[in-house]
Amino acid sequence: MKQGITQGSVLGQILFIVYIYDLPISVKHVSKAILFADDTSVIATDKDFDSFKQKTYLALTSLNQRFYINQLVLIHSVFSLMTGS
Repeated sequence: MKQGITQGSVLGQILFIVYIYDLPISVKHVSKAILFADDTSVIATDKDFDSFKQKTYLALTSLNQRFYINQLVLIHSVFSLMTGS
């Protein structure tokens, strides 16, 4: 079954806000979520690479679970993971 709201509708904007308003809370234990319009960045940092990987895994697992519960889809073609030192 395909679900959705017509893009650009007022209802779509309201439902989008309802679905994502608490997204930062779902990852705050391991990372920081920054929301701007319809873009979301999740930032995890740690000096130890293994701890960084674990934080990243926990954040993505938490987001994936939240998306599944709310019947949302993460679009993998626009998803990226960046690491640096």
